Amino acid sequence: ETVWEKPDELKSAEEMAQTWAEHKGEPEESFLEKQIKEKAEKIAELEKEFDLAMGESDMARVKELNKEKSKLRKEIEKLSAQANTTAVTVVEEKKGAWDQFSESLKDTPLMQHLFGVGAKVGESSAARKAREAAEDAREAWETSQNPWVYRAYS
Repeated sequence: ETVWEKPDELKSAEEMAQTWAEHKGEPEESFLEKQIKEKAEKIAELEKEFDLAMGESDMARVKELNKEKSKLRKEIEKLSAQANTTAVTVVEEKKGAWDQFSESLKDTPLMQHLFGVGAKVGESSAARKAREAAEDAREAWETSQNPWVYRAYS
């Protein structure tokens, strides 16, 4: 018994996609993926309505459509998070007692004063001269042709 199959040109795009998925052995869309796809299609429809409302200057409708789109996008985000179990998430670690103590200590007036004095010292001419001398020494070391410098460096 011969079964006639429509040539690919006559098949609908949906039929071709289904045939391709079967041929490749790809799994069908999951329930969550289908929901995400439906919501994305709904957003596309809302975008068209949004454009029409903007053309008509119907700001109340524009505002309503924005709210609907925002709601759908949040739903898609939640569904995507459920569907993607391998996603990287940021987990805030609880700070230890020492970290909490050091942070609270940084906020005290005494420590702020000491940090301020340190910043002023860093801006002084003596500190600037020391930084320049360190840069000159580093440059002399890096550009030296002395064989002892090569041996010490490697």
